[in-house]
Amino acid sequence: MRKSVEYGVGICQRREYRRAPGGGNLWESQRNREPVDELERRHTEARLLCRRCPLLEECEDMVSFFEARGEAVDGIVAGRESVAAAKNFNYRRVKCRGCLAPLRPPLPRTARDSQEVKDHAGEQLCTDCYPKYSRRVRKGDAHA
Repeated sequence: MRKSVEYGVGICQRREYRRAPGGGNLWESQRNREPVDELERRHTEARLLCRRCPLLEECEDMVSFFEARGEAVDGIVAGRESVAAAKNFNYRRVKCRGCLAPLRPPLPRTARDSQEVKDHAGEQLCTDCYPKYSRRVRKGDAHA
């Protein structure tokens, strides 16, 4: 993972977005008894703020690091949900942001895996969409 000290503080770490006493923040997973429409509203706002954050690439590196180890990151990180399944989270299947196919976490395949499920390549994109739509490709990085 890259060092991020030179970039300062991420949007989610700013004082105005920190967890309020007894409350939550935009990035956390579904709260107890929270309606799904409220969760989606919060997560949409969190994703939009992430897209403007100077630490977006560092957050993507971090979430990808944990996903490669089979560990999920709770809530919204790097403008997306973690695709790694975790027993502790209220997990729901994440879809590719390019083609909307269900994504398989970066874990060993099981006999229960469907053929319609695609492998996650990074940035919540499948292996087919990542070479076309990833931030690194859009920035012109030939090593994406």
